[in-house]
Amino acid sequence: MQTSSLVLVLLVTGMLVTGTLNTLSSHWQNSSVSVGIDGNLKNFQHPWYPPFAPHMQMLLIVLIWTGFRLSSCSLARRCVSLPLEL
Repeated sequence: MQTSSLVLVLLVTGMLVTGTLNTLSSHWQNSSVSVGIDGNLKNFQHPWYPPFAPHMQMLLIVLIWTGFRLSSCSLARRCVSLPLEL
């Protein structure tokens, strides 16, 4: 299937716009200051878990996929080439 040039340009433009908005919103979020419960000004600090969790999930999927691939090789006594796309 061939993708038209207009669709490709729209997809690239959309990725550039959303990536720019993501970068700007992260910068604004990191530079925000608010008054804490104790009445002192505090800088925003990113929580570490929400951005970390998707990466660990992707790693887990790769490990499970590799396990299935290796088990299919050992069960069949030959390695079957599995497609990469789902």
